[in-house]
Amino acid sequence: MSYHIKEDRLHQKWKKRYPNQVYNKDGLLYMGEQSTNYESRKPGNEELLWEKADIRILFILKESYGNEDPQDLREWMPHKSTGRIYSNMCRMVYGISNFNRKNYSYPSYNTLDMDKIRTAVAKIPYGYINIKKTPGLSRSDDQEIARFFMQDYDLIEEQIKILNPNVIFFCGILFKNRKIKMKVMEMFSCHNKKDDSWITTNQDKNIAIVDSYHLNPMGNITDERFYFELMESYKDYCKMSENSIFDISK
Repeated sequence: MSYHIKEDRLHQKWKKRYPNQVYNKDGLLYMGEQSTNYESRKPGNEELLWEKADIRILFILKESYGNEDPQDLREWMPHKSTGRIYSNMCRMVYGISNFNRKNYSYPSYNTLDMDKIRTAVAKIPYGYINIKKTPGLSRSDDQEIARFFMQDYDLIEEQIKILNPNVIFFCGILFKNRKIKMKVMEMFSCHNKKDDSWITTNQDKNIAIVDSYHLNPMGNITDERFYFELMESYKDYCKMSENSIFDISK
């Protein structure tokens, strides 16, 4: 059974918990033909590419903003957006996809060309999901997000298991709420991470959990710092992981 069919069945169950509310689907992004208005894509060969990919990246965000009508976010094209959230998403997909396992190097921020990145990322399968499927305001309420995480934990876990990613970005979620973090560590049976690392891992299941900034980080967190810190942590764990997807002998 295809990823999309499984996700659609899950979304049917999920939507029943929020009757008479706007509900936005999400998951593995479509990679087919663009729509006539060039703002969305149709299903294509993303399921086959995802199944064959050595690295399957999933971003877990808090919620979508301001949608008055139900949307299928799998149709969206982050590589077409110039907004900060999707630009950072695309940089991370590009950086990890171009990580050199032999010498543990990756494209430096100063060499990144967004036009080149957008062209490349358009051909890479990846997904993103929201914890809260009903849309929010321009800024998320972290207590509300935590409440939705706890009450929909079973469905969040099911969606992650359907997609079976092995690099998962929890964006601006884990370090803000210890209860969520403990539930996520329990979900993946993760080992304790180094205090100075953004990443923890379950080497037996070949999963890396990235305790990431929000994709639109606040304060003095520049896009360069965002990219550099996460890629450096990724590099450190690639070096340490002997029996994982990061093993250069594979």
